Amino acid sequence: MKNYQKLNMFPLGSIKAEGFIKDQMLRGKDGMAGHLYELEPEMIALPYVKDTHVEVWSKAEQVGWQAEISGNYWSGYIQHAFVLNDEEMIKTATKWVDDMLAQQQPDGYLGTYRIEEADKQDDYNAWGSHCAYRGLVAFYEATKRQDVLEALHRALLWFCEN
Repeated sequence: MKNYQKLNMFPLGSIKAEGFIKDQMLRGKDGMAGHLYELEPEMIALPYVKDTHVEVWSKAEQVGWQAEISGNYWSGYIQHAFVLNDEEMIKTATKWVDDMLAQQQPDGYLGTYRIEEADKQDDYNAWGSHCAYRGLVAFYEATKRQDVLEALHRALLWFCEN
């Protein structure tokens, strides 16, 4: 077995897109990849950062249902922003991260459920939260912001305890 401990990861943003890949990423920035949060705010932009949830077809409110979609989007958006080193996208990603961290509850919980809603431990969306946490990890990797790492640590402690 080889010793892979000598290998180092390239931090997010240390490799920049060029040529064909950069052209495709710029198309994405100008299209859905860069603007889906504006086109579908209740599904993409708001789940982790606002005290709202979507009224669905049955007129019943469902908490947490858009966590996976939103989390995956922001995880990809953050990676897209730093690979392109695009100031506008990085600014948007930073706002999302800051708004998400502002929603962290005192007990460490960080997700799409809110205090007044149904028992989040009984119906916790671990997968959806993990999708957003991947975005936070990517953001930390690119920026080294300690508050992001500390928020993730507290969120994972909440998960382990509950």
